[in-house]
Amino acid sequence: MLLAATFDDQAKVHDGVGALHELHSGGMITVYAHALLERDRRRSRLSVREPFHEGMVAAAPAAAALVGALVSLVGGPMTAAMLTLESGLVGTVRDVVEAGLDPTFLEDVTATLRSGNFGLVAEVELEDPLPLESSMASLGARIACQEGNGVRLEELLLREAETLRRSHSRLFTCSPQDVGGAPARAMRRASVSDLRRSVERARLHASALRREAVAKVAVLRAQAALTDRSARQQVELRAGRVRTALEERARQLDRLIEDIAPLLRPAQGSGRS
Repeated sequence: MLLAATFDDQAKVHDGVGALHELHSGGMITVYAHALLERDRRRSRLSVREPFHEGMVAAAPAAAALVGALVSLVGGPMTAAMLTLESGLVGTVRDVVEAGLDPTFLEDVTATLRSGNFGLVAEVELEDPLPLESSMASLGARIACQEGNGVRLEELLLREAETLRRSHSRLFTCSPQDVGGAPARAMRRASVSDLRRSVERARLHASALRREAVAKVAVLRAQAALTDRSARQQVELRAGRVRTALEERARQLDRLIEDIAPLLRPAQGSGRS
């Protein structure tokens, strides 16, 4: 779950961090990573007061994307050039989509993080959100949460690949003469190129999911070693669910790659490229 809690003063946001760690120590939740933000009272710019600890981003990619999106979209005015650059709004929107952030959630966080406020962003694992939400509310925090992923990148990749496969099939079941010789061959080459890019994106995302699984399970195992026996069992079960879910998402992409691979191998005597 992604948590964004907004506080009216700096002391309260640090109390919020303490409450997170207390719940983590007791095994009630697992905190993968957290960061602290401040929105300037005069200029309304957003700055990261306490970034994610080094090495924790791998375990909390959605939280990292959320912070990046907030800083980019709330942090200050954007020039026209930034709207078309990878480092500007285009890159931010891509990161938001790939991280599975719900646009409504992002809008809610932006609305609650007003000038002069401090924000706590965290990615956590839990079974019951009530203890976390109650703890933050008792400190006067305004809370926005997103449970699970909004739109998962692998779902977008699967839909994109299916569209490409249908187009590819149409192109390769008609003769070049049916659509005009050289243009048809160029279209077929472009189709193969699009499928190769789709496979590469799937391969990269599957690797990212597996890295996230390793990083998250490492945090969970470290937590299990520090909790009492009853809490340890709960944390270990949590680790198994997290690993299984992420590995299954990666396997979906493995199957996609296997399905597309035959389309990228030229048939004997076909002259396809």
